[in-house]
Amino acid sequence: MDTSNLEELEGGYELRQQSIKQNWLTITGFFLEKGTKARFKYWPADLAETDIGYSGYGIKQLFELDINYVRGIADDNLTLLTVVLSDKVKGFICKSTPEDIITHSPFFHFDILDENDESIYTSHDFGDDVLMFLTPTDFEKLTNLHIAKSALISLPETIE
Repeated sequence: MDTSNLEELEGGYELRQQSIKQNWLTITGFFLEKGTKARFKYWPADLAETDIGYSGYGIKQLFELDINYVRGIADDNLTLLTVVLSDKVKGFICKSTPEDIITHSPFFHFDILDENDESIYTSHDFGDDVLMFLTPTDFEKLTNLHIAKSALISLPETIE
C-alpha cells in the first residue's frame, strides 16, 4: 500500500493523510475477514505503557480475548503473540483504530495469517508500512471497495 505522504507544510497534506488512513482501515478490514489468525510483535517492557505509540498497545486485551493465545520470540527478540481472529478479536482491532487517531494503527506491528499460518498482510511501524499478498480477485475486490489502483504498489514475486 502506498503510504507515502507529502511534507506537512505542502498543500494537500491533510487530505493525503486522510486518504491513507481510510485506505488502511478498508484494507485492514478486508484482510481481517480473509485471515484466520493475527500475530502481534511487541517488546515485553512496553506492556507497562498504556499510551498509543508503544509496541504493547492492546496486548493485554488480546490475552483476555483469546485465552488460547500462543507466545513466541521473533528473530529480532521481540515477543510474538498469535491469536485466533474471532469476532471479538476483530472487533477489538477495528475499535482500536478509529479514524481520528494520528497514526494509521495503534498497533506497532501485526500480521494477518491465512489457514497455513502464512502472512497475507503485514502492518508495521504503526501502519506506516503495509505489505499484503493480493490475488487478482483480491485486487478487484479492493478496487470495488473504493481503493484506487494507484494506492496499491505492485512488487514482483521472486521464487527462490
